[in-house]
Order: sequence, then C-alpha cells, then structure tokens
Amino acid sequence: MLGPAMFALFLLLLDACSHAPPKLTTLPWTDTPPAYNDANTDGPVIDSPSQKAREEYLKCDYPRATSHLETVLFLRPNSSDPWNRYLLYYCYLITGRYQEALETAKTLIKLDAFQPLPYTQLGLAELWLGHPDIAVQNLSRALDFESHLPRTHFYLALAYAALGQNDERDRALDTGVKEYEEILKRNPDDFTANYELAALLLYWNRQLGRASGLLEKAQENFLKDGPAGHLGLDADAQLSANHQLYSQYYLPLLEGILLYRSGNAGDAVQRLLQASLNLPSGAKADAAEMYFYLGSGYQKLGNTAAAKNFFRESMQNDPTGPYAKTAAQGIL
Repeated sequence: MLGPAMFALFLLLLDACSHAPPKLTTLPWTDTPPAYNDANTDGPVIDSPSQKAREEYLKCDYPRATSHLETVLFLRPNSSDPWNRYLLYYCYLITGRYQEALETAKTLIKLDAFQPLPYTQLGLAELWLGHPDIAVQNLSRALDFESHLPRTHFYLALAYAALGQNDERDRALDTGVKEYEEILKRNPDDFTANYELAALLLYWNRQLGRASGLLEKAQENFLKDGPAGHLGLDADAQLSANHQLYSQYYLPLLEGILLYRSGNAGDAVQRLLQASLNLPSGAKADAAEMYFYLGSGYQKLGNTAAAKNFFRESMQNDPTGPYAKTAAQGIL
C-alpha cells in the first residue's frame, strides 16, 4: 500500500490521538506522534528552522524539510522533545534514506518507549531495508500496545509476504479488516478508516466491490473529515495542503489501483499517469508503487517496452521495497 505503503510513506500528518484508527502500501506515510498544544510547555518549540521544516513538509518537499529538521537537531541535539525527530524519521523514510530512518527510530524508542508508534517506525525501516524477519518482531511489539493503529496489521502483512509466509500475511490482513470494521461501526463516515480499508483490500486483491464502495465513501467524506494535521501551522494552510495532496495524488492513485485490480488496465494507466504528475518530491517508496502499477497496467495491455521501463523505474526508486521482487520479474 503504506503507498497505499506506505501505506506510506507520508506527507501530511494524521493525528494519532484523535484518529485512533487510521500512510502505502497505498497508505501514505501518516503515522504521527501525539498532537501538541501550543500552550503546553512540553510541546515542540516552533522556532524558525522548525517552522520552515513544517512548511516544506506540508508542501511535500521532503528533501528541503529534511535539511531544516537536521539543522534543528544539530542545534539542539539533546532535546527531549521527540516531535522534530518524528518528522525527520518520515522524511528519511519517504526519500529512501532507510538506514537513517532506522537510527532515528531507535532514538525515538529511547525517548518514547511506552508508545506503539516508535516500534512501528522501527519495523517499517527494517522492512524497507530488506529485513522482514526483524520487522515482524518490532511490528508485533507495536501491536502489544492497545493504542496501536490498525494499519500496523497491514505493515505486518507486508513483512510476512516478504518472508513468503502467506498464511500469516492473510491472518494479519484479516485482523486489520476487523479493526477497521469496528471503527466504521462507530463512525461509518470516518475518512481514514474508509480510505485505508479500501487500500488494504486492494493490496489483498479481495472484495473489490467493497473496496470500491469504501473508496467512494472516503471521497464523499473527504472535505468534511479528511486527514488533519498538527504541525503548528495555520489551519487553513494545513487543510489546503492536505486537500491538494489527497485529491491530486493519493485518491487518484487508489482509483488507478482499483481500476487495475478490476481488469480495466487502459483506464488504470490513464488514471495513474494523471496521478504521477503530482507525485510528492523525493517520495521513493510512493514512486516505486506508482511505477509498479503502471508497469503492470502496460503489461496487461501488451506494451512490453513501456511495462519494462516502469518496472525498472520502480526498482531504481525502491530496490529493497515490497514491489522490487515482482518488478524485477517483469523486466525479464
């Protein structure tokens, strides 16, 4: 997924506190640290570099955001506030700097050891580094916390899939489905649950009719219940950035995957090409997913040359990611 990897991997932040549900892999990278209150002295210090980092993050310019965040942590290396490190972790992960993401996640566990999120982050970094066995251990640790996010089951499924343990993969996905269903019982209009459950089912290639309905419901409720952010910036600016990212990239990407899964390769390729014009800057994992489905679409259409080109792009962007092995087979 996470891009729907990542379930992804991602972009705008969802408030993990107010969205005990929910990033790619058609999940964008949206796991977030607890929201903060500007009046709380324990919250992040919004200085100039931090402000610039959040602004660039919302613009999806992850390389620039990374540079500003690295400056902040260079100036305050011993800060006990984990917020900038949480953002830096996602910038590293999105841009394919997986070893640096791993080291950042290890630091976050030291700072915030009694929350599920740092263990999820550590598991994702290990997964994208090509260590699915270690990823399973850390993602399972995250699931020991009652406050874990449902998408953690999706990430765990990716790790099991990489290990070739398909029965365990299916059990993880089935558990994730059940957790999303509980959320939707309480609030059928929840944007995040509708979106992420649709992405999970599309990855699993099951219940495509249901996935279509969930995606339609997510689109319907997008404006009133779309992903929210807590970056310490103007609320209108955050809404505008969130709307642009989802409306121009993540929702069209999921639509393209749905069309492909439903056997409509021609329309899928057109939708994915439209979405690719708005690919977030430096988003390696998201690019790999996008190119993988474009390659798959062209392969179905019998355009072998185009298919191989996109499979090659997918591998180059994310050589150890969940699509790399299948993309490599498409080049042969």
